Amino acid sequence: MPADNIHVRYNEQTITFRRTWLDDEGISNVDDLIEAIKFKLKKVIENISDKIITLRRGENEVLNSETSISGLYTEALRVEVGKHNI
Repeated sequence: MPADNIHVRYNEQTITFRRTWLDDEGISNVDDLIEAIKFKLKKVIENISDKIITLRRGENEVLNSETSISGLYTEALRVEVGKHNI
């Protein structure tokens, strides 16, 4: 049976996205998922819309914005927040 959630961690906070919600919202790739993460963290991170969000799988793998979320249901992802370079 496939996993039904995507888990992302930011510091000590874990955010769970249910597959049914992701499907209903039309979230299909990492870029879409990042927008959902920004919405969930908007009360935690000041000016989050101005930040760059990076998702990592494991220690070193940075996920490309076009990566499909279909393969991300099996492990926790790590959120990194940075500033836009001007």
